[in-house]
Amino acid sequence: MKGELKVNDFVMFQIEVECKFFGGAESEAEFMGQTRKVNKGQFFAKVSGKVTYDYQKKYTTDTGKMFLDLLIKTFLKKYYEIKYEDVLYYDVIKLQTLIKENAFMDTGTNAF
Repeated sequence: MKGELKVNDFVMFQIEVECKFFGGAESEAEFMGQTRKVNKGQFFAKVSGKVTYDYQKKYTTDTGKMFLDLLIKTFLKKYYEIKYEDVLYYDVIKLQTLIKENAFMDTGTNAF
Protein backbone atom coordinates (compact mmCIF):
# COMPACT_ATOMS: atom_id res chain seq x y z
CA MET A 1 0.00 0.00 0.00
CA LYS A 2 1.23 3.48 -0.75
CA GLY A 3 0.06 6.84 0.47
CA GLU A 4 0.98 10.45 -0.19
CA LEU A 5 0.46 13.59 1.84
CA LYS A 6 1.09 16.97 0.26
CA VAL A 7 2.32 19.12 3.14
CA ASN A 8 2.59 22.30 1.10
CA ASP A 9 3.38 23.33 -2.51
CA PHE A 10 6.97 22.18 -2.14
CA VAL A 11 7.07 19.19 0.25
CA MET A 12 5.30 15.82 0.00
CA PHE A 13 5.42 12.78 2.32
CA GLN A 14 5.29 9.30 0.80
CA ILE A 15 4.58 6.28 3.02
CA GLU A 16 4.69 2.67 1.89
CA VAL A 17 3.41 -0.32 3.87
CA GLU A 18 4.27 -3.88 2.86
CA CYS A 19 2.61 -6.78 4.70
CA LYS A 20 3.25 -10.50 4.24
CA PHE A 21 1.82 -13.58 5.94
CA PHE A 22 3.71 -16.89 6.07
CA GLY A 23 2.79 -20.39 7.16
CA GLY A 24 -0.85 -19.73 7.95
CA ALA A 25 -2.78 -22.54 9.67
CA GLU A 26 -5.89 -22.77 11.81
CA SER A 27 -5.58 -23.82 15.44
CA GLU A 28 -7.43 -23.44 18.71
CA ALA A 29 -6.23 -21.03 21.37
CA GLU A 30 -7.48 -19.52 24.57
CA PHE A 31 -8.12 -15.83 24.09
CA MET A 32 -9.56 -13.67 26.88
CA GLY A 33 -10.83 -16.71 28.74
CA GLN A 34 -12.53 -18.35 25.75
CA THR A 35 -11.37 -21.08 23.41
CA ARG A 36 -11.46 -19.85 19.83
CA LYS A 37 -10.33 -20.93 16.41
CA VAL A 38 -7.52 -18.65 15.34
CA ASN A 39 -5.11 -18.37 12.48
CA LYS A 40 -1.52 -19.06 13.38
CA GLY A 41 1.53 -18.06 11.36
CA GLN A 42 4.19 -15.45 10.82
CA PHE A 43 3.47 -11.82 10.01
CA PHE A 44 5.92 -9.38 8.41
CA ALA A 45 5.23 -5.65 8.11
CA LYS A 46 7.62 -3.14 6.59
CA VAL A 47 6.78 0.55 6.91
CA SER A 48 8.92 3.12 5.12
CA GLY A 49 8.65 6.82 4.48
CA LYS A 50 10.23 9.38 2.20
CA VAL A 51 10.19 13.17 1.96
CA THR A 52 10.05 14.54 -1.58
CA TYR A 53 11.01 18.13 -2.25
CA ASP A 54 9.78 20.02 -5.32
CA TYR A 55 7.24 17.31 -6.20
CA GLN A 56 5.47 19.69 -8.60
CA LYS A 57 8.71 20.12 -10.60
CA LYS A 58 8.61 23.92 -10.53
CA TYR A 59 12.40 24.10 -10.71
CA THR A 60 12.98 22.31 -14.00
CA THR A 61 15.67 24.49 -15.58
CA ASP A 62 19.33 23.75 -14.89
CA THR A 63 19.85 26.99 -13.00
CA GLY A 64 16.69 26.39 -10.97
CA LYS A 65 17.85 22.90 -10.00
CA MET A 66 21.32 24.17 -9.10
CA PHE A 67 19.83 26.96 -6.98
CA LEU A 68 17.43 24.57 -5.25
CA ASP A 69 20.16 22.00 -4.52
CA LEU A 70 22.45 24.70 -3.14
CA LEU A 71 19.67 26.15 -1.01
CA ILE A 72 18.60 22.81 0.48
CA LYS A 73 22.08 21.34 0.93
CA THR A 74 23.59 24.38 2.61
CA PHE A 75 21.09 26.68 4.23
CA LEU A 76 17.84 24.79 4.73
CA LYS A 77 19.11 21.26 5.44
CA LYS A 78 18.76 21.38 9.23
CA TYR A 79 15.44 23.25 9.04
CA TYR A 80 13.90 20.66 6.69
CA GLU A 81 15.28 17.74 8.72
CA ILE A 82 13.66 19.04 11.90
CA LYS A 83 10.43 20.27 10.36
CA TYR A 84 9.63 17.47 7.89
CA GLU A 85 11.90 14.42 8.08
CA ASP A 86 11.62 14.00 11.85
CA VAL A 87 7.84 14.36 11.69
CA LEU A 88 7.60 11.72 8.98
CA TYR A 89 9.91 9.38 10.93
CA TYR A 90 7.70 9.57 14.04
CA ASP A 91 4.55 9.10 11.96
CA VAL A 92 6.05 5.92 10.48
CA ILE A 93 6.88 4.66 14.00
CA LYS A 94 3.30 5.39 15.15
CA LEU A 95 1.87 3.51 12.15
CA GLN A 96 4.14 0.55 12.83
CA THR A 97 3.02 0.49 16.48
CA LEU A 98 -0.66 0.58 15.46
CA ILE A 99 -0.15 -2.36 13.09
CA LYS A 100 1.53 -4.37 15.85
CA GLU A 101 -1.15 -3.52 18.42
CA ASN A 102 -3.98 -4.54 16.09
CA ALA A 103 -2.18 -7.79 15.22
CA PHE A 104 -1.90 -8.49 19.00
CA MET A 105 1.88 -8.44 18.94
CA ASP A 106 3.87 -7.46 22.03
CA THR A 107 4.12 -3.64 22.09
CA GLY A 108 3.80 -3.02 25.81
CA THR A 109 7.52 -2.58 26.41
CA ASN A 110 8.89 -1.61 23.02
CA ALA A 111 7.33 0.01 19.96
CA PHE A 112 9.77 -1.79 17.66
